[in-house]
Parts: sequence; C-alpha cells; structure tokens
Amino acid sequence: MKWSSTDNEKHTIERFDLMEGLSWEMVLRYNPVQHSGRLERHNNHLLFFTEQAGLWGNKFLFENEYGVEIGKISFDNQQNLDGTILIDRKKMSFKIPLNKAGDVFFVPNKFLRQDFHSTIEVENPLPAADKKVSAGQAEKYACMILGLFWWLFPESIPEANKSGVSLALH
Repeated sequence: MKWSSTDNEKHTIERFDLMEGLSWEMVLRYNPVQHSGRLERHNNHLLFFTEQAGLWGNKFLFENEYGVEIGKISFDNQQNLDGTILIDRKKMSFKIPLNKAGDVFFVPNKFLRQDFHSTIEVENPLPAADKKVSAGQAEKYACMILGLFWWLFPESIPEANKSGVSLALH
C-alpha cells in the first residue's frame, strides 16, 4: 500500500492516491483551508471535516457533513506521529517513524490480526527527529490514516458505504 501525491486539481486541494501495486484503491482530496477531506473508494464517498482538539493540539476529531462525530485520532506528541485512531469502537494504534519514506505501521490487536504497513509519499518529508511536526502536517497524516482505517474496516464508517441514492417508497 502506498499513498502517492498526484497533481493538484486546484491550488488549495491536495490529491493523494492509495495504490496497491498498480491497482488504484482510494483517492483522498484534502483541503487544508477548509480542514476537510473527501475519500472515494469503489463508488463510495466520504466527506469529512477535521477539528483540532486537545490541550497540546495533538488530537483531531472527524465529523461528517452534518457535524456528527465519526471518529477521532490522537498523536502521542508532535515529535513523533505515533498514536491511536478510534472509529466505531475500534481502536487501532499506529506508528509513523520520522524518516523520509513516511511509513505507517498499524499495530496488530483484536481487530487486526497481522501487521499492516503503508507508505506515504509526500513532497515535504517529515522533519528530523528533533523538530516538531506542524499542525497542518499532522492533520494531513490524520486524513490519510482515516483513509487507511476505512480501507481496512469498510463497515466501520456507515456514512461512507453508500453508493448512489436509494429511495424508499411506502
């Protein structure tokens, strides 16, 4: 798995493709100005907004387009991007070593039985170990980790598993 930065459609929106070998799995369109993201996976879409929280600014809440919280992520600190993501009562720990490759490792637990690894290719690599990660970089990584979580557990985000419009006639 690898998140790759692609040409930006607009100057404010960053686009990332999640690839498994040559197979396209997901697209993330991240808007740092509006603190929002759009994930697209096999005709399913998820629009979400991020809100920075926590005393140290190391937590982000994910909300759907109606302002309902769908999950949260917290980084242990902003010198390393290790942390946890919690969605639908599934809590996963992850590790992002501070290196140029931007590797993400999900730690196995009762929900994930084996190691899961992904690479994030970004234009500006993470800073050296003695520097802090900016809030903007942390938010971008939070959005990518949300995408990886949805890829691993598609049933965990019911808002995203709707393709098209369904009508109920009575």
